[in-house]
Amino acid sequence: MKNYLKKIITEDGCGAILHNGKVIRSSLDSNYKCAIFFDNDITYKDSKKSFLQCDCNSFENNQLSVSMWIAPAKTSEENAPIVTNETLNGFTGLFLNANGEENKIGAKWNEQQNSSVIDLGVELKKDKWTHLVVNFNKNGVFEIFINGIFENRVDTKIQNEIVEFKNIKLGGFCGYLDDFNLYSKVLD
Repeated sequence: MKNYLKKIITEDGCGAILHNGKVIRSSLDSNYKCAIFFDNDITYKDSKKSFLQCDCNSFENNQLSVSMWIAPAKTSEENAPIVTNETLNGFTGLFLNANGEENKIGAKWNEQQNSSVIDLGVELKKDKWTHLVVNFNKNGVFEIFINGIFENRVDTKIQNEIVEFKNIKLGGFCGYLDDFNLYSKVLD
């Protein structure tokens, strides 16, 4: 199978390579102009994964916030990556279908790839756009906001280690992503 690549330059000058994904444009009566579609339906297990490899300046931190518009589609595998950062020591990121629970959001902070994710106690609706913000606080507390409203707080009771963010990927789940932002601080 051919690997389809597309180079993308973001507003802040970062570059990214889209692997097997598709930039889609909406109709005039839609609530978005364009988005990225990651076609990682679980029924296509043998196909190449669809993801966006980011190429931005690296930074080190023990806290983080991510913000995005997301619309899950079809069926993603268990613990399908939404956004991840991989280092030699572990994975940090957000995952869909946390521990097998359909459309539940989960997270990890510098954990092994095969370790279970922390269930954040929120669920996304399939085929529906949702604005999602997750704060990864340095004291191990996750704060989750859905469509601008506080939804949940999960305390891991473990201080976050400093992680180097330089290998950031978006995608691995099946669905749409738009207006993704990553912040090296916790948003108010």
